[in-house]
Amino acid sequence: MDQYHIAYIEDEAATRVLISSYLEQAGFAVSFAENIQDAKTLLNTTKTDLLLLDLNLPDGDGMQLLHYLQAKKELPIIMTTSRDDLNDRIAGLELGADDYLCKPFDPRELIARIRSVLRRSDISQHHQDKYIKIGRFSLNLQHGMLNSSEGPAPKLTSGEMNLLCRLARARGSIVSRDQLISALSSRAELNTDRSIDVLISRLRHKLEVDPKAPTLLLTEFGRGYRLNV
Repeated sequence: MDQYHIAYIEDEAATRVLISSYLEQAGFAVSFAENIQDAKTLLNTTKTDLLLLDLNLPDGDGMQLLHYLQAKKELPIIMTTSRDDLNDRIAGLELGADDYLCKPFDPRELIARIRSVLRRSDISQHHQDKYIKIGRFSLNLQHGMLNSSEGPAPKLTSGEMNLLCRLARARGSIVSRDQLISALSSRAELNTDRSIDVLISRLRHKLEVDPKAPTLLLTEFGRGYRLNV
């Protein structure tokens, strides 16, 4: 099995050196960042299997990074922090964190939790079909490709494909406009609520049997959109 790579976001140098040493002794490869901005760069440029995230960072709250990652990518996350507040735990878990460990902690417990989260992630990834069935279409999430069982599939723009993949990853759950804008805001065409509505309309004309009575791309009024998969 390939070596797991962990991104460790921690601004305290002594803690970072100590925990990194334990992680490496346990067989993990480790890269680290000291703040949110450097963490984003690291995660966007390095293949990462798990994120170990401190919440108290010099350029903001680690929750900001959780929110950013919720829209950008699926990644196992363990929060490590001195903040033992129930609201923080709930907020972090709702934003996609898999576990929460309060400082000070025993490094052996951290290693055990990391292995547990990675094991669950591996099992989930193994069973999760990379193909999503959408009506008469099949969407390959890994490569961003759409196929049809009834002839050639319609051609989608990059913006349409990115939006469709974001909805597909939600597996039928509602995705808000803010989440869609956050996920796609790097594209000039996607910077307003209206832009999302336009893309949804274009997708309906390409995917729905009757765009005026959609059965695949559903509007949840006041909440966002949902893909019927």
